[in-house]
Amino acid sequence: MDDNSSLFIKNANTNPDLKEYLKDKRVAFVGPAPYLSGLGKGELIDSFDVVVRVQPEIWDASDFGSRTDIIQSCLNSS
Repeated sequence: MDDNSSLFIKNANTNPDLKEYLKDKRVAFVGPAPYLSGLGKGELIDSFDVVVRVQPEIWDASDFGSRTDIIQSCLNSS
């Protein structure tokens, strides 16, 4: 949304290379979600064109997938 007036959009630095890389791709954004444990969604997660992880740890590939194409970090020390 180019006309968005939110503080986040105004201060975000958009990487044109990343934007092009993600264009027209199906993206799985996987976080440390305990509710996924035991659901066997790993194969579904890995089937996406790009897998983005909020944390790089993979607790169980059958539930969380085994691929990581991008690691998203807020650079939080905790």
